[in-house]
Amino acid sequence: MITEPYQNVTYNTYNYYDTDDAQPLDEPEYQTAADLCFSHAVELFEAGSYEDAAAQFREAVLLSPDDVVLPFTYSQALFANGDYAHAASVLRGAIAQIPEDELTVYYPRGLYDDEAVLNEQIAQLEAAVGKEPFDADYQLLLGYQYLGMGDMDKAHQPLTEATKSTANAPTAGKLLDLAAKLETEASENE
Repeated sequence: MITEPYQNVTYNTYNYYDTDDAQPLDEPEYQTAADLCFSHAVELFEAGSYEDAAAQFREAVLLSPDDVVLPFTYSQALFANGDYAHAASVLRGAIAQIPEDELTVYYPRGLYDDEAVLNEQIAQLEAAVGKEPFDADYQLLLGYQYLGMGDMDKAHQPLTEATKSTANAPTAGKLLDLAAKLETEASENE
């Protein structure tokens, strides 16, 4: 897991396996039912069975409701399956669950063995936004995807559009705040 703190905001991009030897990075002493669902979901996701992966991630969330990472993986599987409105709803809930004083946003980029697949999924969402530019859920999800890919410039416009929706304003606002802090940190490190 790569964790970079930014003034009470942490942005995490995480992988599940060490790429050198394909061993789990943080293997628990025993696997809970949620762990087993999560592992199965990752396998399904990697195989491109996004609907089944989403169902398994959902089950893991239900089995471990206090886990703050699982909803982000569930949202990503819904996104990968093209269920954008549901993915945005889960994303809103995931970000709302994180305490204000410990705001951490997770982006499950490690689910993708091939980043070209993720880029194609983002392109499909961009096309959906082009057809439905006033859909605030699509805008929120697109901004989150851009943010996760580290493209702060692209993230601003859809997140700003998402703030126009009462339902999305708190989540989009947090993501815009995060983007601004990441940009400030990057400029300070140059």
